[in-house]
Amino acid sequence: INAQRAAAWREVARRIAHEIKNPLTPIRLSAERLQKKFEDQISDPAFKTCTTTIIQQVDELKELVNEFSSFARLPQAQLSPNNLNSVVEETLVLYKEGHKNIRFDVSLDPSLPVFDIDREQVKRALFNLLENAVAAVNSSAQGIVGVTTHYDDVLRIAH
Repeated sequence: INAQRAAAWREVARRIAHEIKNPLTPIRLSAERLQKKFEDQISDPAFKTCTTTIIQQVDELKELVNEFSSFARLPQAQLSPNNLNSVVEETLVLYKEGHKNIRFDVSLDPSLPVFDIDREQVKRALFNLLENAVAAVNSSAQGIVGVTTHYDDVLRIAH
């Protein structure tokens, strides 16, 4: 179900990006044509400023839309049985080595079962979480990042 939802959101993102991007090219080209056609005839500096602003803003919107549409191209999940604790440990090794000034409090639940997960996508998510945690801790005096896994046998979920 989650994979279907993610696929649906990727399709929505792709369509929205396409619909936004379509009018941007003619808007930019029109502003450029106005500049070329009337630059010798219109002496008001506001004309050049406004058309240049349009071109710059269109370029910025295109960049934003490109970033948004990259979400639509997320790789398909490659699910396979994996130990989440092992993925966490692999990811933490890099951060522990690279950030000796930070203490990593790690508590991994040994009862955590094997799950069907996309190992690389989970690692990417962990990298992002750890990167944010390290950035937040570096700006504070404490220097501690806590990482915990826990399996709730009643709900049968890991967190």
